[in-house]
Amino acid sequence: MAKRKKEDQNTYKYTISDIEAAYKVFMIEDLDKRAALQSSIKSNGGYCLSKKQKSSDTRCMCKEFLSQDSEDVCSCGLYFKKRRTEKQARAFQNGEYAVNLKKERELEKKAIKEEKRNDSDS
Repeated sequence: MAKRKKEDQNTYKYTISDIEAAYKVFMIEDLDKRAALQSSIKSNGGYCLSKKQKSSDTRCMCKEFLSQDSEDVCSCGLYFKKRRTEKQARAFQNGEYAVNLKKERELEKKAIKEEKRNDSDS
């Protein structure tokens, strides 16, 4: 799981794993089902609905889901993963990245430019 350190008001630094760099997590699109699941998770103290044990590993998004190396839906059905493109994953694999949408887009553009430059040099 990413470890967060506050940099300033709008930016956090995260240390991420290869799995976290390779996948992007989304919430399900069905708004009614999403609201129902969020309400259930909230009433369960923020813990995963499919896990009986309540620990830091079963807080929603549970550790099991975050560590899965596949495109899949979490056990309670609220989140799903999609694989990032290689270019996107490379932009995040520097070990630390700023979680700020503008910064994230800049990193992706920079990675694409570097790849194009490397391709043209070859």
